[in-house]
Amino acid sequence: KYRLDPYETSWQPGQGYWTSNTSVTYTNLPRGDYVFRVRAMDKARNIETIENTATNTRAFKIIVPNEIIIFNPPINHINDPNGRQITTSQPLIDFVLIELYDNSSGTDVLFGKIWIFDFTSFDYELPSSFGTYGFSVVNGAIVSSDISTMYLRKKPIIYDKEGTCMFHVLQIAMSESSLASGFSGSGSCQLSSRLVENRILDDADVSSMFQLQTYGKNQDAWIDYFTTFLNCVTTSDENTLIYNGPSENLVLVHSIIEMSFSIV
Repeated sequence: KYRLDPYETSWQPGQGYWTSNTSVTYTNLPRGDYVFRVRAMDKARNIETIENTATNTRAFKIIVPNEIIIFNPPINHINDPNGRQITTSQPLIDFVLIELYDNSSGTDVLFGKIWIFDFTSFDYELPSSFGTYGFSVVNGAIVSSDISTMYLRKKPIIYDKEGTCMFHVLQIAMSESSLASGFSGSGSCQLSSRLVENRILDDADVSSMFQLQTYGKNQDAWIDYFTTFLNCVTTSDENTLIYNGPSENLVLVHSIIEMSFSIV
């Protein structure tokens, strides 16, 4: 059984009924805070009664886009020589979609989308007499660095064939409460993970233009990879790449993995 609080007030699919489905879809949920609950029954008809946030409940928030920014003069979405700066009332964290509309004809016409993702990385550094060597795990890839170079040892999940470019975005969520601190001496560490979201965020026509921007300490490794293996070319902006491949369709797959770290 399952229940979405406060959207539902009773267990589904109804009293006396159980379901073997492992997924459920809700549409057009209003803005607010929600808790999704699951209750299981085994073959001996023993019913789960203890609610545990780590295994059978999941809290989440829905924030309806409510901020509209009008550019004056309007943006020329073909070639705008003027740099534009905007200030938003909400912080641009986790992942954010910005949609661009043209209203010159009196009707809003979508002409572009901007996806912004924050990536949490796991970093390890090893000092030596020759310099510092390090590894970073970010977006499903492993970035290796030494005193002179930085490169991807394990590639991210990107496919580019048969007219479609599939880009897999992998984000790691880790709350501060799950991090161990103040530990000294001998002991063992336990790192666990679970997949909390896996879905297609976008399936769009990119025949006109598809750009990538990357920032952070590993940006040189990412830029080198994209320009070498993904038909991207650099621009006057050192952080911006233009996709120059044959694909006319972009599929953006998004996964969130929840990590917890503890001392055992």
